[in-house]
Amino acid sequence: MTPLKLRQQLERAIRATEKALEKIRKEEAKSRAKWTKRYQRFTGAAAKLAGLKNTATQRAQRLKDIITSWPTETVELTKDRDAARVKIAEKETKLQEQRTELAVLLERLENVDRRTDGIVDQVFALNDQVVSAFGARNDYLNANVYDMLTNEDGSLRSQITLTSTDGLRRVVALVNHITRIDTTLAHEAKEQIDVFFARFTTTQTEDQDETTSALISILENILVERLTFKVGPDLYRFISIDIDADVFPELKRAQHLLRNSLRSEKTSSYIRLYRRASEKDKWKEVKLS
Repeated sequence: MTPLKLRQQLERAIRATEKALEKIRKEEAKSRAKWTKRYQRFTGAAAKLAGLKNTATQRAQRLKDIITSWPTETVELTKDRDAARVKIAEKETKLQEQRTELAVLLERLENVDRRTDGIVDQVFALNDQVVSAFGARNDYLNANVYDMLTNEDGSLRSQITLTSTDGLRRVVALVNHITRIDTTLAHEAKEQIDVFFARFTTTQTEDQDETTSALISILENILVERLTFKVGPDLYRFISIDIDADVFPELKRAQHLLRNSLRSEKTSSYIRLYRRASEKDKWKEVKLS
């Protein structure tokens, strides 16, 4: 039986005992009231009989009968009252035992709840530390390592290996995704960019403002021979720029098309750690989680 069902069972038993105890107490109260009433009748009969001058009458006989029957009657009434009091004591003892058992169970359940809450709190706290540690590690990798995966021409290396100067620790960083460009959308984007270049050619540098010159510079870096796009920092810079659709509508459309053209293919891992006791030993992978 589960603790919860046991608690419910005990609570039902306590209610039943309390109900039975109340019934017996009422019976005991009735017995006392009956004894008191009959005792008052007995004392009243004795007083009345003592006041009669003629004790040979029917009234006198009724009074005598009340007086003579009292010893037997009081024994029976007292017996009923005492029996009720014994039952009351038994029920009170049983009720106390049930309440004690329930109190012990509630204390045990409370201890279980405290332990459960303690475990939950600790696991969540430790998990928060793990998440924070992973986040800090990933932030550091993003800031200091992953940019090394991009070659000068914008292409991505499959991985890079960084080994400590003592030759005992190694970090292998892999691309966590490979970005490809949908050629159909890229072709539509290029058409929009060609419209832009038709408006602002490199021969009109004197009439170009800083924004236009910056856009031309970025676009020249992401276009390969004005035929295809290369994935790299400049491409991501271009698609993240807030372009005014009223000023450069063709670039706004090109930006939207290029965003939709990017396809990311995830790899199974993006970083691996290795350690060895000495340079003569084999590398052993370090668990990341």
